[in-house]
Amino acid sequence: MRKKINSKQKGKRIEREVVNYFKKKFPEDADKWMRVPDSGARMGGKNLPENASVYQKITLVGDIITPEWVPFNIECKGVSNFDLFWLLQARRGKLWRDWEEELHEQFLANNRKSILILKANRKPMLVIVPLDEELISVDQYSESLVFKGKYEKYVVVLLNDYIDIDMKRIRKEFYETKYSS
Repeated sequence: MRKKINSKQKGKRIEREVVNYFKKKFPEDADKWMRVPDSGARMGGKNLPENASVYQKITLVGDIITPEWVPFNIECKGVSNFDLFWLLQARRGKLWRDWEEELHEQFLANNRKSILILKANRKPMLVIVPLDEELISVDQYSESLVFKGKYEKYVVVLLNDYIDIDMKRIRKEFYETKYSS
């Protein structure tokens, strides 16, 4: 008999793993990456109070609190097993529709697009990014998958590649702009 998985604990574990991954990739910002306390429960799209401050909307929507240079929300999901074929099939099913609705609600809550990090057992993490030239340079990737969702087109790439190609670019551009004036 299979052991029952506590999905809340699994979600927290994946969020901690993602935070630690970002801390290793961006050690200069290590103290700024953290899990949102009770992520999803406090400020998720439907739980957002009308009087929430801009700071609350930016930091407490999604699963991960990020440094100021990150222009998107980060949502994390764990799946037992997947490959790109699974993802293409899943986008037609209830699971993907629920995930995409959650990403859209986050956008409505704070006017920031969301990326979705997928973690499966013993597989490299994938990231699903809205097809937006400010967020992803699609032509820089040797392997990517583009698909159309209900609200927009998305690109799927390895998280490690996304960090090395686009997140480092986004960080550099942010600080160049911030300190050029």
